[in-house]
Amino acid sequence: MFGQCLATKMKNDKEKQKVVRNFSKRSLANEEIRILEEGLSYNRLSNINRSNVISNVEYLFHNTAGMEKQLIDFKKWDEGPDEITNKELRVLEPRQLTFASELRSAAEKFFRRQQMTMLSNKKMYADQKKDSNILLNLSKDPTIHITKPDKGRGVVILDCAEYINKLETILSDNKKFKILDEDPTITRESALTNLLRKMKTEEYLTTKEYNFIRPVGSIPARLYDLPKIHKTNIPLRPIVSCIKYPIITS
Repeated sequence: MFGQCLATKMKNDKEKQKVVRNFSKRSLANEEIRILEEGLSYNRLSNINRSNVISNVEYLFHNTAGMEKQLIDFKKWDEGPDEITNKELRVLEPRQLTFASELRSAAEKFFRRQQMTMLSNKKMYADQKKDSNILLNLSKDPTIHITKPDKGRGVVILDCAEYINKLETILSDNKKFKILDEDPTITRESALTNLLRKMKTEEYLTTKEYNFIRPVGSIPARLYDLPKIHKTNIPLRPIVSCIKYPIITS
């Protein structure tokens, strides 16, 4: 029985060592390795941002209570907060008041349970705060690049200089990449907005759908690379992230 337990522990330790692959010149401390073994997506205890939660609850209410957002003349309210003449007032129906009360009750219950969880896990919270500081120090090291492998799960540490050199080599391939004279992001955003506006005018889109999908604050697409750790010299696979980048085909 003891032999089986020991063999299982050795197997688990060996599998954990495979989770973190350090190809950099930096030597990792045992505590750093232990934390990285949890994975890049490990969820640690953290304080809840009450303002964000309340804002999201209000957004949920406006989108599910069957009411449109009403504009309020804040300037008039600032000039005479005690006067309600010629000022817009929001009058809720009984069902909306009931729904608002239920949402408020659910939010307060959520905050109470979160507070109880934090209080009952003080030691865990303290340990994870210490772990977070260690991760923060790792992230501030300019000599290393921490990422995930091209395939599978895990954590890969590379020398930052070597990572940049490999990335620049990929970008130097004129058959796949070319230098642009100007950033086309805003032009593409305008073209996509015009197309969506035309679709709304022709009633293919509702105003709500148009406002939901209309691109705002677009940014250029970003390139990053994931290491192929099972190949010689650890080549990189380029990935183009088009999040918040307007894509339109002619």
